[in-house]
Amino acid sequence: MASAAEVLFPSRICVSLGHHDPETLLKLGHLEAERGETFFEFCLEFLTDPKNGPHIIRDFLRHWPHAWIIATCRRQERNFQGCIEDQLAVLGEAVEAGARGIDLEIETARHNRQWMHDMGLQCTRIVSYHNHHGCPALGPILRELESIPADLIKVAVKAGNSGTLHRLAQAAGKCTKPNLMLMMGKEGLPLRIMAPILGRSFTYASPAGHEGTASGQLDASILREILHLDQLEIKAPLAVATR
Repeated sequence: MASAAEVLFPSRICVSLGHHDPETLLKLGHLEAERGETFFEFCLEFLTDPKNGPHIIRDFLRHWPHAWIIATCRRQERNFQGCIEDQLAVLGEAVEAGARGIDLEIETARHNRQWMHDMGLQCTRIVSYHNHHGCPALGPILRELESIPADLIKVAVKAGNSGTLHRLAQAAGKCTKPNLMLMMGKEGLPLRIMAPILGRSFTYASPAGHEGTASGQLDASILREILHLDQLEIKAPLAVATR
């Protein structure tokens, strides 16, 4: 077994891709790669048949072998209504197809800690919490997220007032692992901009000229042009242990 090593994500901007049609999903990925993007999230739950996701990832990587992909397949969202076993199988196959990371929501991860532990031998692991209704007390949520075998923690909550943004920013600083704290909606834009610095990680963007996979994502080309995130100096490591 190879020893753990610190690796950097190839960019501080991750272009999030999701579409029900496999050909369109691939086309979006190719267009972004041709623009120079190297870091992608493939949201397989958007596909009409999410089980096709690993094949799409493999096809994409044949053209762009150096691309860095995070795969998601969220249960009970979009077009994935399968069981947990099917969800983990799709994510495992995505890694076998070349994805370098997976993002698993806490609802599944809390019951599959050994699977998350074992995946650490193959890829980077993100454990995530999503709340589309509000922002509850973050302390208990962060404690559970930190207890899961994972390399990076993600929290995404519904946009609230400035107090919500402040609470998330504080949580990013207190979290013991690299993290990504997000507030959905346009009100969360400041946090999306600050995320790479606050959480020692990265931020998500939508493909140029297309809607994002989550509310509040900025167009990748605009985000890169305005913010020049890849030129920010961050002393802490951006990424996480992989093997």
